[in-house]
Amino acid sequence: MKQVKIGRDAAEEFQEAAAWYEKEQEGLGERFIAAFEHAIQLLREENPPLTPAEGGAGAKGARKLILHKFPFSVIVYDLV
Repeated sequence: MKQVKIGRDAAEEFQEAAAWYEKEQEGLGERFIAAFEHAIQLLREENPPLTPAEGGAGAKGARKLILHKFPFSVIVYDLV
């Protein structure tokens, strides 16, 4: 199983988004967390469903995994 590291900025954005979703609707923050955890599990598998990332990240070779049912993506710079 592959190791996944989450950057500090990404972790902060994730926490802020989870809190915002929970504030908007009770339980929605928990569903966001579950979607994120599922995405991390997918990244640990052999062939995660990645698509090319846009912008500067894409120019550096990054790819993304889109969270299920949320307008967020996990940006992947390197899978080792």
